Amino acid sequence: MRDNLKRAGLSILAGTSLALAACGGAGETAEGDDPGMPEITTYDADVEPDTIAIPDWFPDTIYLPVDFRPLGKMEIGTRNYLLRGTTAIDPAQLMETYRTKLAEAGYEVTPVERMAEPDREVVFKGNGLESGRVSYSEIDGRDQLQIDFAKE
Repeated sequence: MRDNLKRAGLSILAGTSLALAACGGAGETAEGDDPGMPEITTYDADVEPDTIAIPDWFPDTIYLPVDFRPLGKMEIGTRNYLLRGTTAIDPAQLMETYRTKLAEAGYEVTPVERMAEPDREVVFKGNGLESGRVSYSEIDGRDQLQIDFAKE
């Protein structure tokens, strides 16, 4: 199971790295930090997921389901962030809830007609975020919610 989680984390990291390269990089790093190594916290099979707290950098204007259990978080540079976890809510219902909650919070939400998989993802921006995405996918046999965003 740990190998699958590592592979999932590396897949996310690889995809994010490609996106960052296309955008011109991950920003500045503190002296002595390795710019290629993001801070990653992932779920350990021997630790309850609830021990991973919602990070301080996560905007309080972004909705989280009541039953959300964080499994991992990642900071990439000074602008890019990712939070991953589980919820038992039906994906299509969850994505519709996200569209509504994000719009109510003042975010600009990409219309459903422009989404490739509207039952599995929501794209948004605004409120100090250059871009953001909520997606629902199966990783290692479990449905997982992922919220990633880039600050302006």
